[in-house]
Amino acid sequence: MVDDKWLAALDTAIHNEMDRVSQKLTQRVKELAERYQTPMPQIISRVAELEVKVNRHLERMGFSLGRGAMQETAAVREQFRFFAVETKVLGISKTNIAKVGHSASAVGL
Repeated sequence: MVDDKWLAALDTAIHNEMDRVSQKLTQRVKELAERYQTPMPQIISRVAELEVKVNRHLERMGFSLGRGAMQETAAVREQFRFFAVETKVLGISKTNIAKVGHSASAVGL
């Protein structure tokens, strides 16, 4: 009789823990899917569009990026574009590409 009580309690505790872990894992997978759903080429394209807008606004305000700064920005963007193409050719996962996108945003691209 005592064994039955312990087994029932243990069974309930194990099932509750399995449910909790399963829910937490499902939530994490959803978070990652949302974070990495945008492909790198689309991010690069959007950054280029926004860069043009920002430069136009800056020019209207009287500021102007020197040609060297614009070339540096274009060179960095091209490196990321090359990396995205290279990873696609090599079959590297979207997650790795997304990490690069995240790194690009961290450095202000």
